[in-house]
Amino acid sequence: LLCDNMQVKLTSTKNIPTLQYVYTTATGEMKTFKNENILRIVGLPSSNGILGVTPITQNAQSVGLGIQTETFGSKFFANGANGSGILSTESVFKDESAISRLASQFGEKYTGLANSKKPIILEGGMKWQPITISNNDSQFLETRQYQKSDIASIFRVSPHLINDLKNATFSNIEHLGIEHVKYCLIDRKS
Repeated sequence: LLCDNMQVKLTSTKNIPTLQYVYTTATGEMKTFKNENILRIVGLPSSNGILGVTPITQNAQSVGLGIQTETFGSKFFANGANGSGILSTESVFKDESAISRLASQFGEKYTGLANSKKPIILEGGMKWQPITISNNDSQFLETRQYQKSDIASIFRVSPHLINDLKNATFSNIEHLGIEHVKYCLIDRKS
């Protein structure tokens, strides 16, 4: 059965609340199942108390931050890891298309990884003033590190299991593995 095709409903039988499961097949037929006929593994609790939510849904902001950081990083390094800057002149541009054309030509010639470290040649008294922010200042690398720890905590696994070895050493990695087995994998009821 596809979980997306299942609806969970709260019903009442003799004033006792029970859950009922309605499944819609590919042909549109609706089948109803009783609570005792369904093995239900609920994720994190939701606002309505009936449906569960996935760890990804519950932590959407953290996942979104990770996606945005990846997007920023790819654009940052695609531009040769160079920030933008200001192209200035004493002259006054009377035509808006001239400004657009200058920006486009300058971008084609001097941005991107293939064009990084090329000398910038300017005419007509133009001056280039770079506006750059180092990765440390923007805390880009720290954000990337935090992403790994955040993802590990969402799924409740040790960071070393997702290849976050920042705090791992040769002497403690074995103990981290033992802790994972002891606290996450072994059934405490047996």
